[in-house]
Amino acid sequence: MVSPEIQRYAELLLDWNRSVNLTGARTMAEVLAQITAGDGLLKVPWTGIGRVIDIGSGGGLPAVPLALAMPQVHFTLLEANTRKCAFLGYVIATLTLANVAVAAGRAEELGHRPALREQFDRAISRAAAPPGVLLELALPFVEPGGDLVAQ
Repeated sequence: MVSPEIQRYAELLLDWNRSVNLTGARTMAEVLAQITAGDGLLKVPWTGIGRVIDIGSGGGLPAVPLALAMPQVHFTLLEANTRKCAFLGYVIATLTLANVAVAAGRAEELGHRPALREQFDRAISRAAAPPGVLLELALPFVEPGGDLVAQ
């Protein structure tokens, strides 16, 4: 059984996926399976984590379900595709996610902005890039002592 918020998010993901390539999932069962696949991230220690950036957020996985589960943590969803950013903004508004913001642009460029550079305790990502490339993309955003958790 999933929460009403996760169910609504899955519905939005499936609906928008018809016009914006957000996920390879085509059925509600497949979307819910993708969402629950990120549950393993809840087992990672979150003590002391206050700000998280999701590199290449796409359709909001894994950040949106994590934000629903941990409203005390602020999530920034970094996405280069403007249509995907529009979807993420719609999700934030629809689910009233006060702890989530979207950063539109490429990680290679946004990592140089003082407002984002070394501002996060943790970077997360789901299949945004090969591991070595992902490390290079995430490094500018994470403060010294922070970490990267990738699916």
